[in-house]
Amino acid sequence: MPTAPSPVTTAQGAVWRIGHRPGPPISPANRFAHPWRCATFAKAMPKACKSNDKYCKSNEQDKRTHDMKQTDIARLGQENAIEMIGKEWMLVTAGSADHFNTMTASWGGLGFLWNKPVAFVFVRPERYTHDFIEANDRLTLAFLGEEGRDALKYCGSHSGRDADKMAATGLTPLTVADDAVTFAQARLTLVCRKLYKDAMRAEAFIDKACLERWYNDQPGGGLQDVYVVEIEAVYER
Repeated sequence: MPTAPSPVTTAQGAVWRIGHRPGPPISPANRFAHPWRCATFAKAMPKACKSNDKYCKSNEQDKRTHDMKQTDIARLGQENAIEMIGKEWMLVTAGSADHFNTMTASWGGLGFLWNKPVAFVFVRPERYTHDFIEANDRLTLAFLGEEGRDALKYCGSHSGRDADKMAATGLTPLTVADDAVTFAQARLTLVCRKLYKDAMRAEAFIDKACLERWYNDQPGGGLQDVYVVEIEAVYER
């Protein structure tokens, strides 16, 4: 029988595990203001739930039910990858429920390679999330929609080494397939497995203008590592 979500309390707060049974629906318009988001952190849960009895039941498991569900990978055919990544942006997250980090990315791609649906992810080695990607087999790509713009801006301009991104943004972490971490506010999440990695090299640039414009002494940082990852599962709200 499918299981309902269950909480795992971590240093970063309450992380919720997803079964296959959706809970009460949350509309796209209010998923960032939804009452059960108040329980992002375990220490905030009791106070928050007192004022939101409709969603915060006496059974703690019921406090954080949600309507995220797994869907077919073919669902991605309905999306415009250029708009998703380049304009909507995404959160790249790696780690486990008890230790993870996330960062914002607006470069990347989706495609089909080695007879697999894949994504292309670019991460600079100096980014904190890079450490988590290196240490784990899987990562997630989460798309929050325009409602998540402030959270995306924050996660793209602050390092998890120095800031508590969950506290600052109100993002609610939860786990899906293979303990991969995503966020309750995501409208769409891709669970991905690493297949290939390479490092960009300055001498490999055919158009040197790209190198001069985006790297070298530019504030964004150095050359990126390139990951080809298989899209193993897709979750949507």
